[in-house]
Amino acid sequence: MTICIFMFWVDAGLAGLRVKTPPPFLPKFRLLCLLFCSGLAWNFSAEGQESEAASRNTVSREPVVVAGLDAVSLIGMSVSELIENFGSPGAVYASRGIETWQDDVVFEYPGVDFYIYRDRVWQLGLETGYGISMGDPRAAVLLVLGEEARDNEKYILGRLRDTSWPLEWRFNIENGKVSAIYLYRMDY
Repeated sequence: MTICIFMFWVDAGLAGLRVKTPPPFLPKFRLLCLLFCSGLAWNFSAEGQESEAASRNTVSREPVVVAGLDAVSLIGMSVSELIENFGSPGAVYASRGIETWQDDVVFEYPGVDFYIYRDRVWQLGLETGYGISMGDPRAAVLLVLGEEARDNEKYILGRLRDTSWPLEWRFNIENGKVSAIYLYRMDY
């Protein structure tokens, strides 16, 4: 407010208007005061615009919490639904498959990676899924998946029943602990 009043006095003086009570130093430093106050006003305006723009464009970097049942509902989501629900991804990268037709585009968010085939999510890479977290021991995975677990040396598979399409959990194992967790459509 003080800057605005002061700028009015400076502007009024430069325009040839008479102001009843100008500051005592105004006549000598009128141009200098105008430049200084204009710079301050511009700086305050620019800071407000930057913080306003930053708040509009800020994407939450909170971990995306995806429980086992929620993860199932994310498979098949379109790219537009993905961005609408989670905002813009923190990173986008290509994941190379063994064959060129197996390449994927991956949208990376904190706690979950969405693997996209054409325009739909077909696989999730998770930090936690189906009650298992990264770093859990192999025995915990086998206990949670039960009798239907298919144990290979490097990974453990567990198929989900009663879903719209065939889904499977894959828990990669390194040094006896879970190193990666994926939920994916088996028909892709």
